[in-house]
Amino acid sequence: MHEIFKRIEKLGVLPELTLYDAIDSIPIGRAISDGGISMAEVTFRTDVAEDSIRLMSNAIPDMLIGAGTVLNRDQVDAAVRAGAKFIVSPGINPDVVEYCLEKDIPVIPGISTPTDIETALRLGLSLVKFFPAESNGGIRALRAMSEPYPGLKFMPSGGINEENVADYLKSNKVLAVAGNWMATPQMIQFSDIQGITNKSMRAVRLMLGFSFDHIGLNFNKTEEAHNAALEVARIFDEEMFDDVDGFVVGNFFESIRPGGPGTRGHIAFRTYHLGRAIAYLESKGITFDNPYARYDAAGNLSAVISDEEIAGMSLMLIQQ
Repeated sequence: MHEIFKRIEKLGVLPELTLYDAIDSIPIGRAISDGGISMAEVTFRTDVAEDSIRLMSNAIPDMLIGAGTVLNRDQVDAAVRAGAKFIVSPGINPDVVEYCLEKDIPVIPGISTPTDIETALRLGLSLVKFFPAESNGGIRALRAMSEPYPGLKFMPSGGINEENVADYLKSNKVLAVAGNWMATPQMIQFSDIQGITNKSMRAVRLMLGFSFDHIGLNFNKTEEAHNAALEVARIFDEEMFDDVDGFVVGNFFESIRPGGPGTRGHIAFRTYHLGRAIAYLESKGITFDNPYARYDAAGNLSAVISDEEIAGMSLMLIQQ
Protein backbone atom coordinates (compact mmCIF):
# COMPACT_ATOMS: atom_id res chain seq x y z
CA MET A 1 0.00 0.00 0.00
CA HIS A 2 1.22 3.50 -0.84
CA GLU A 3 2.58 5.48 2.14
CA ILE A 4 0.00 8.22 1.53
CA PHE A 5 -2.80 5.67 1.87
CA LYS A 6 -1.28 4.45 5.14
CA ARG A 7 -1.40 8.02 6.45
CA ILE A 8 -5.02 8.38 5.34
CA GLU A 9 -5.90 5.13 7.12
CA LYS A 10 -4.33 6.29 10.39
CA LEU A 11 -6.17 9.61 10.25
CA GLY A 12 -9.41 7.85 9.34
CA VAL A 13 -11.66 10.79 8.42
CA LEU A 14 -11.08 12.97 5.36
CA PRO A 15 -12.85 16.36 5.43
CA GLU A 16 -14.06 17.41 1.97
CA LEU A 17 -13.82 21.17 1.40
CA THR A 18 -15.50 23.16 -1.36
CA LEU A 19 -14.11 26.69 -1.16
CA TYR A 20 -15.18 29.86 -2.97
CA ASP A 21 -12.44 32.14 -1.65
CA ALA A 22 -8.90 30.78 -1.52
CA ILE A 23 -8.00 32.87 1.51
CA ASP A 24 -10.52 30.83 3.54
CA SER A 25 -8.37 27.74 3.09
CA ILE A 26 -5.86 28.71 5.78
CA PRO A 27 -8.18 29.34 8.77
CA ILE A 28 -10.38 26.39 7.79
CA GLY A 29 -7.39 24.09 7.41
CA ARG A 30 -6.09 25.17 10.81
CA ALA A 31 -9.52 24.68 12.38
CA ILE A 32 -9.64 21.11 11.09
CA SER A 33 -6.09 20.46 12.25
CA ASP A 34 -6.84 21.94 15.69
CA GLY A 35 -9.71 19.47 15.89
CA GLY A 36 -7.29 16.55 15.49
CA ILE A 37 -7.56 15.83 11.75
CA SER A 38 -4.39 16.74 9.88
CA MET A 39 -5.68 16.14 6.36
CA ALA A 40 -8.24 17.56 3.94
CA GLU A 41 -9.52 17.17 0.40
CA VAL A 42 -10.07 20.38 -1.57
CA THR A 43 -12.56 19.77 -4.37
CA PHE A 44 -12.13 21.10 -7.91
CA ARG A 45 -15.75 22.25 -7.97
CA THR A 46 -14.73 25.92 -7.95
CA ASP A 47 -12.06 27.91 -9.77
CA VAL A 48 -10.14 28.66 -6.55
CA ALA A 49 -9.22 25.03 -5.82
CA GLU A 50 -5.65 25.28 -7.08
CA ASP A 51 -4.93 28.49 -5.13
CA SER A 52 -6.62 27.05 -2.03
CA ILE A 53 -4.42 23.95 -2.10
CA ARG A 54 -1.31 26.08 -2.58
CA LEU A 55 -2.12 28.44 0.29
CA MET A 56 -3.07 25.64 2.68
CA SER A 57 -0.01 23.56 1.78
CA ASN A 58 2.34 26.47 2.39
CA ALA A 59 0.67 27.64 5.60
CA ILE A 60 0.15 24.19 7.17
CA PRO A 61 3.01 22.02 5.86
CA ASP A 62 2.25 19.11 8.21
CA MET A 63 -1.24 18.73 6.80
CA LEU A 64 -1.91 16.03 4.20
CA ILE A 65 -3.84 17.73 1.41
CA GLY A 66 -5.48 16.08 -1.56
CA ALA A 67 -7.55 17.25 -4.51
CA GLY A 68 -11.09 16.00 -5.07
CA THR A 69 -13.59 15.97 -7.95
CA VAL A 70 -10.65 15.71 -10.35
CA LEU A 71 -12.00 14.97 -13.83
CA ASN A 72 -9.07 15.29 -16.24
CA ARG A 73 -5.29 15.37 -16.64
CA ASP A 74 -5.09 19.16 -16.52
CA GLN A 75 -6.69 19.19 -13.10
CA VAL A 76 -4.28 16.49 -11.93
CA ASP A 77 -1.34 18.65 -13.01
CA ALA A 78 -2.81 21.78 -11.42
CA ALA A 79 -3.49 19.99 -8.13
CA VAL A 80 -0.04 18.43 -7.86
CA ARG A 81 1.62 21.69 -8.90
CA ALA A 82 -0.20 23.41 -6.03
CA GLY A 83 0.91 20.81 -3.48
CA ALA A 84 -1.76 18.10 -3.47
CA LYS A 85 -0.39 14.72 -2.36
CA PHE A 86 -3.23 12.57 -3.69
CA ILE A 87 -6.07 12.70 -6.20
CA VAL A 88 -9.73 11.74 -5.68
CA SER A 89 -12.25 11.46 -8.50
CA PRO A 90 -16.02 10.83 -8.40
CA GLY A 91 -15.87 8.04 -10.99
CA ILE A 92 -13.33 5.66 -12.41
CA ASN A 93 -11.92 7.38 -15.48
CA PRO A 94 -9.14 5.13 -16.86
CA ASP A 95 -7.46 8.11 -18.52
CA VAL A 96 -7.11 9.98 -15.22
CA VAL A 97 -6.15 6.85 -13.25
CA GLU A 98 -3.50 5.71 -15.74
CA TYR A 99 -2.06 9.22 -15.92
CA CYS A 100 -1.72 9.34 -12.11
CA LEU A 101 -0.19 5.87 -11.96
CA GLU A 102 2.36 6.79 -14.66
CA LYS A 103 3.44 9.76 -12.54
CA ASP A 104 3.31 7.81 -9.23
CA ILE A 105 0.55 10.04 -7.91
CA PRO A 106 -1.74 8.27 -5.40
CA VAL A 107 -5.23 8.20 -6.88
CA ILE A 108 -8.59 7.16 -5.38
CA PRO A 109 -11.27 6.90 -8.07
CA GLY A 110 -14.96 6.49 -7.32
CA ILE A 111 -16.85 3.22 -7.82
CA SER A 112 -20.46 2.20 -7.26
CA THR A 113 -20.81 -1.23 -8.90
CA PRO A 114 -18.93 -4.55 -9.14
CA THR A 115 -18.13 -3.65 -12.75
CA ASP A 116 -16.40 -0.50 -11.51
CA ILE A 117 -14.49 -2.56 -8.97
CA GLU A 118 -13.23 -4.95 -11.62
CA THR A 119 -12.11 -1.99 -13.73
CA ALA A 120 -10.18 -0.73 -10.70
CA LEU A 121 -8.57 -4.12 -10.19
CA ARG A 122 -7.55 -4.29 -13.86
CA LEU A 123 -5.86 -0.93 -13.40
CA GLY A 124 -3.93 -2.32 -10.42
CA LEU A 125 -5.63 -0.27 -7.69
CA SER A 126 -5.87 -1.30 -4.04
CA LEU A 127 -8.05 1.58 -2.78
CA VAL A 128 -11.23 3.06 -4.28
CA LYS A 129 -13.86 5.57 -3.23
CA PHE A 130 -17.40 4.16 -2.73
CA PHE A 131 -19.53 7.03 -4.01
CA PRO A 132 -22.21 8.12 -3.39
CA ALA A 133 -22.22 5.74 -0.45
CA GLU A 134 -25.59 6.26 1.18
CA SER A 135 -27.47 6.59 -2.12
CA ASN A 136 -26.00 3.25 -3.17
CA GLY A 137 -27.15 1.32 -0.12
CA GLY A 138 -24.68 2.40 2.55
CA ILE A 139 -22.52 0.09 4.60
CA ARG A 140 -24.74 -2.97 4.03
CA ALA A 141 -24.35 -2.64 0.27
CA LEU A 142 -20.62 -2.07 0.61
CA ARG A 143 -20.19 -5.21 2.71
CA ALA A 144 -22.10 -7.31 0.18
CA MET A 145 -20.43 -5.82 -2.89
CA SER A 146 -16.89 -6.00 -1.49
CA GLU A 147 -17.10 -9.63 -0.35
CA PRO A 148 -15.70 -11.15 -3.60
CA TYR A 149 -12.75 -8.72 -3.57
CA PRO A 150 -10.81 -9.35 -0.34
CA GLY A 151 -7.71 -7.38 -1.36
CA LEU A 152 -9.51 -4.11 -2.04
CA LYS A 153 -10.08 -1.30 0.48
CA PHE A 154 -12.73 1.41 0.28
CA MET A 155 -13.13 5.06 1.22
CA PRO A 156 -16.88 5.70 1.36
CA SER A 157 -18.14 9.21 0.62
CA GLY A 158 -21.54 10.76 0.08
CA GLY A 159 -24.20 11.06 2.77
CA ILE A 160 -21.85 10.18 5.63
CA ASN A 161 -22.38 12.12 8.85
CA GLU A 162 -22.13 11.89 12.63
CA GLU A 163 -25.02 9.43 12.79
CA ASN A 164 -23.57 6.78 10.47
CA VAL A 165 -19.79 7.34 10.32
CA ALA A 166 -19.08 4.76 13.05
CA ASP A 167 -21.00 2.08 11.11
CA TYR A 168 -18.58 2.50 8.22
CA LEU A 169 -15.42 2.71 10.30
CA LYS A 170 -16.19 -0.53 12.14
CA SER A 171 -15.78 -2.41 8.85
CA ASN A 172 -12.36 -3.85 8.03
CA LYS A 173 -13.16 -3.12 4.37
CA VAL A 174 -13.08 0.62 5.06
CA LEU A 175 -9.68 2.32 5.03
CA ALA A 176 -11.17 5.75 5.82
CA VAL A 177 -14.31 7.80 5.21
CA ALA A 178 -14.75 11.18 3.54
CA GLY A 179 -17.41 13.82 4.06
CA ASN A 180 -18.15 17.50 4.54
CA TRP A 181 -20.13 17.43 7.79
CA MET A 182 -17.05 18.74 9.65
CA ALA A 183 -16.97 21.85 7.46
CA THR A 184 -20.31 22.27 5.74
CA PRO A 185 -20.87 24.91 3.04
CA GLN A 186 -22.81 26.96 5.59
CA MET A 187 -20.01 26.78 8.16
CA ILE A 188 -17.49 27.81 5.51
CA GLN A 189 -19.72 30.63 4.24
CA PHE A 190 -20.13 32.14 7.71
CA SER A 191 -16.52 31.43 8.82
CA ASP A 192 -17.64 29.28 11.75
CA ILE A 193 -14.07 28.39 12.68
CA GLN A 194 -14.85 27.20 16.21
CA GLY A 195 -17.73 25.11 14.90
CA ILE A 196 -15.41 23.43 12.38
CA THR A 197 -12.90 22.63 15.12
CA ASN A 198 -15.63 21.23 17.37
CA LYS A 199 -17.09 19.08 14.57
CA SER A 200 -13.61 17.80 13.73
CA MET A 201 -12.94 16.87 17.36
CA ARG A 202 -16.25 15.00 17.52
CA ALA A 203 -15.43 13.22 14.26
CA VAL A 204 -12.17 11.98 15.80
CA ARG A 205 -14.01 10.66 18.86
CA LEU A 206 -16.59 8.88 16.71
CA MET A 207 -13.83 7.47 14.49
CA LEU A 208 -11.87 5.99 17.39
CA GLY A 209 -14.92 4.64 19.21
CA PHE A 210 -13.19 4.42 22.59
CA SER A 211 -15.17 2.47 25.18
CA PHE A 212 -14.19 1.23 28.64
CA ASP A 213 -13.32 -2.47 28.77
CA HIS A 214 -11.82 -3.35 32.15
CA ILE A 215 -9.48 -2.33 34.91
CA GLY A 216 -6.48 -4.44 35.91
CA LEU A 217 -4.82 -4.10 39.33
CA ASN A 218 -1.31 -5.31 40.12
CA PHE A 219 -0.53 -7.46 43.18
CA ASN A 220 2.77 -8.38 44.82
CA LYS A 221 1.73 -11.99 45.39
CA THR A 222 -0.28 -14.41 43.26
CA GLU A 223 -2.32 -15.41 46.31
CA GLU A 224 -3.33 -11.79 46.90
CA ALA A 225 -4.39 -11.42 43.27
CA HIS A 226 -6.42 -14.62 43.48
CA ASN A 227 -8.17 -13.59 46.69
CA ALA A 228 -9.01 -10.12 45.32
CA ALA A 229 -10.58 -11.64 42.22
CA LEU A 230 -12.61 -14.07 44.33
CA GLU A 231 -13.97 -11.21 46.42
CA VAL A 232 -14.97 -9.13 43.38
CA ALA A 233 -16.61 -12.21 41.84
CA ARG A 234 -18.56 -12.84 45.07
CA ILE A 235 -19.79 -9.25 45.33
CA PHE A 236 -20.99 -9.03 41.74
CA ASP A 237 -22.07 -12.67 41.33
CA GLU A 238 -19.68 -13.09 38.42
CA GLU A 239 -17.53 -15.98 37.31
CA MET A 240 -13.78 -15.85 37.84
CA PHE A 241 -11.28 -17.61 35.62
CA ASP A 242 -7.52 -17.97 35.56
CA ASP A 243 -5.91 -16.13 32.66
CA VAL A 244 -2.28 -15.99 31.52
CA ASP A 245 -1.56 -12.71 33.31
CA GLY A 246 -3.89 -12.98 36.27
CA PHE A 247 -7.46 -13.62 37.34
CA VAL A 248 -10.39 -12.23 35.37
CA VAL A 249 -13.83 -11.44 36.74
CA GLY A 250 -16.66 -10.94 34.27
CA ASN A 251 -15.65 -8.47 31.60
CA PHE A 252 -14.61 -5.57 33.82
CA PHE A 253 -11.95 -6.61 36.38
CA GLU A 254 -8.57 -8.33 36.32
CA SER A 255 -6.17 -8.91 39.22
CA ILE A 256 -2.63 -9.23 37.87
CA ARG A 257 0.10 -11.55 39.06
CA PRO A 258 3.48 -10.00 40.02
CA GLY A 259 5.33 -8.47 37.09
CA GLY A 260 2.40 -6.92 35.25
CA PRO A 261 2.61 -3.59 33.40
CA GLY A 262 2.05 -0.30 35.16
CA THR A 263 2.99 0.61 38.70
CA ARG A 264 -0.52 -0.01 40.00
CA GLY A 265 -2.06 -1.71 36.98
CA HIS A 266 -3.82 -0.69 33.79
CA ILE A 267 -7.07 0.70 32.43
CA ALA A 268 -8.24 -0.93 29.19
CA PHE A 269 -10.28 0.65 26.41
CA ARG A 270 -11.63 -0.87 23.22
CA THR A 271 -11.36 0.95 19.90
CA TYR A 272 -12.70 0.45 16.38
CA HIS A 273 -9.21 0.61 14.87
CA LEU A 274 -6.09 -0.05 16.92
CA GLY A 275 -3.73 1.57 14.40
CA ARG A 276 -5.71 4.81 14.38
CA ALA A 277 -5.97 4.86 18.17
CA ILE A 278 -2.22 4.37 18.56
CA ALA A 279 -1.48 7.14 16.05
CA TYR A 280 -3.93 9.48 17.82
CA LEU A 281 -2.49 8.90 21.28
CA GLU A 282 1.08 9.12 19.99
CA SER A 283 0.21 12.61 18.75
CA LYS A 284 -0.52 13.41 22.41
CA GLY A 285 2.82 12.05 23.62
CA ILE A 286 1.69 8.53 24.60
CA THR A 287 3.95 5.73 23.29
CA PHE A 288 3.45 1.98 23.07
CA ASP A 289 6.98 0.61 22.63
CA ASN A 290 6.90 -2.13 25.24
CA PRO A 291 6.87 -5.96 25.36
CA TYR A 292 3.19 -6.32 26.30
CA ALA A 293 1.73 -6.20 22.77
CA ARG A 294 -0.64 -9.03 21.90
CA TYR A 295 -1.52 -10.56 18.54
CA ASP A 296 -4.47 -12.60 17.30
CA ALA A 297 -4.28 -15.98 15.57
CA ALA A 298 -3.78 -14.30 12.19
CA GLY A 299 -0.81 -12.33 13.46
CA ASN A 300 -2.67 -9.00 13.66
CA LEU A 301 -2.00 -6.66 16.56
CA SER A 302 -4.88 -7.02 19.00
CA ALA A 303 -3.78 -5.14 22.15
CA VAL A 304 -1.06 -2.76 23.34
CA ILE A 305 -0.12 -1.12 26.62
CA SER A 306 1.32 2.37 26.99
CA ASP A 307 4.78 3.16 28.30
CA GLU A 308 3.45 6.23 30.11
CA GLU A 309 1.25 6.02 33.19
CA ILE A 310 -1.60 8.08 34.59
CA ALA A 311 -1.67 7.95 38.39
CA GLY A 312 0.39 4.77 38.21
CA MET A 313 -1.93 3.13 35.68
CA SER A 314 -0.88 2.21 32.14
CA LEU A 315 -3.35 2.53 29.26
CA MET A 316 -4.31 -0.62 27.39
CA LEU A 317 -5.90 -0.45 23.93
CA ILE A 318 -7.83 -3.45 22.61
CA GLN A 319 -8.99 -3.97 19.04
CA GLN A 320 -12.78 -4.21 19.07
